[in-house]
Amino acid sequence: MSIQHLLQKLNHILTEINFTKATLLELPIPPKGKIKFHDTKEKGLSLYVTATGHKSFMIRRRIKGQQKEIILGHFPDMTVELARGKQPKK
Repeated sequence: MSIQHLLQKLNHILTEINFTKATLLELPIPPKGKIKFHDTKEKGLSLYVTATGHKSFMIRRRIKGQQKEIILGHFPDMTVELARGKQPKK
């Protein structure tokens, strides 16, 4: 296993949290770029936090053999419960 692969796995573990309103309100804002957090309760659900403070719910889906990320909505306008419920069924 390469060092890069190990670092990616570690980063994923460190950004895996249970999405609640309280935890999402307290997420750190990066000085530049964006941070991706993964929900521990809903597989494929993520939240991006940008340097400007915007928080967007995303899902990962395979479309025509390619991995795609689809924006569901923005927090706090969209609740955690709604984001979890909006995920398309397989």
